[in-house]
Amino acid sequence: MRARRLGFISIVTITFVLGWFLHAWSAAQTEEQESYKKEVQEKLKALDKKIDELKAKAVELKGDAKTDFNKEMTELRKKQKAAKKEWGKVKQATAANWEKVKAKMDSAVQDVEGTYDKVASRFKEHKD
Repeated sequence: MRARRLGFISIVTITFVLGWFLHAWSAAQTEEQESYKKEVQEKLKALDKKIDELKAKAVELKGDAKTDFNKEMTELRKKQKAAKKEWGKVKQATAANWEKVKAKMDSAVQDVEGTYDKVASRFKEHKD
């Protein structure tokens, strides 16, 4: 009888400790996800602002430079839209698909940033 009681107490103790550990791990993971979401949201807002500023400056362009710029801006806006679509997936992500969603979001943001840099540098070339 005593062995059964010790076995039961051991199982309850292990279950409690394991539950506490999983809860603590889950909380840390949630904090990391919330921090990531905040960081990405700030990046997307900053990119939106930079793209709008670039578009406003491009009003001065003429001829082929304006045509080229408009084509590149169309591509940039497509990538921006794709990143916003991925952002929606990040907000809906579960623990099971978090890493995959996060990787796609990182890639989308890098794609927008790279395209923005390319368009901005070409715009600067035409301004000089």
